[in-house]
Amino acid sequence: MSAADGLRRQFASQPTRSGRPDRYRPSDLAQRVRGLGPLARTEDVTLSVQTADHADESRSGDRDRLLQLTTSLVSLAVRSSRHGNVSLRVESPPDAPVRLILSFADLSKAPLGETLLWSGNRRSRATLQSVIKAFVAELGAEVGIAAGLRERTELCITLPQEPAAKGSQRLDDRRVLLVGDARATSDRLSALLVARGAEVSLQAEAGHLRRQDAMIVDIDSVDDAASTLFRLREAERLQGRSPAPALALVDAEATPEDIVGYFCAGFAALAFKPICIDEICRKLNSLL
Repeated sequence: MSAADGLRRQFASQPTRSGRPDRYRPSDLAQRVRGLGPLARTEDVTLSVQTADHADESRSGDRDRLLQLTTSLVSLAVRSSRHGNVSLRVESPPDAPVRLILSFADLSKAPLGETLLWSGNRRSRATLQSVIKAFVAELGAEVGIAAGLRERTELCITLPQEPAAKGSQRLDDRRVLLVGDARATSDRLSALLVARGAEVSLQAEAGHLRRQDAMIVDIDSVDDAASTLFRLREAERLQGRSPAPALALVDAEATPEDIVGYFCAGFAALAFKPICIDEICRKLNSLL
């Protein structure tokens, strides 16, 4: 799972939509989630919330939006875990990012029409996918996912220690390999990456690889994501190179099974279409 690395300063004051600095305590998030107890009892779900030391120390961030998104995320987890259990752990070590670790039902086995995870219904317009994308796009968070461990799914959301300024993410002198056959997507993404300072090479199939710091695989333009990444790793091995972190560029309508499969195949991070260059640069920077 990806996480923000190298950030060792306390949050700087971050303006909210009103332009005023806003602050929150990690314990605020835990308290708001504990308020979902009645919903959990209705769904016959055991809900547990844990906080670590320093949870009452003030942090900078968009408090209202963070509380709203965290509540939406846990609500969806509860509704998808009928007759099960959901747990949230709020980690807030000093001089390090706040992390929200949410464990709930195994989404790789969840019926798509019943879970509210990737498709909403009358009970909720939100989806897991939309909430995750909001954490990334609006709060600059890093999100990792693991599934299948003891038939559980675990989401790890790492909140930034500093506000992520739009348009400020750069990849100066980073070598990025784009893999896929969709020329229109490759050309557009290549131009966006070059504008952010990256050195980009294009490759339709795994063969002799140039030295690269990271690779992006356009899932829609390869026959099989897992096989493609396996061939790339084999080419790296034969050339005596260390594996470069791989990001999967996936369609916004990807299913839960698809998402789980990409991580199980070895992709370190995902970015959703339509292309958001800030999201891609932020994820690559977190991996490099």
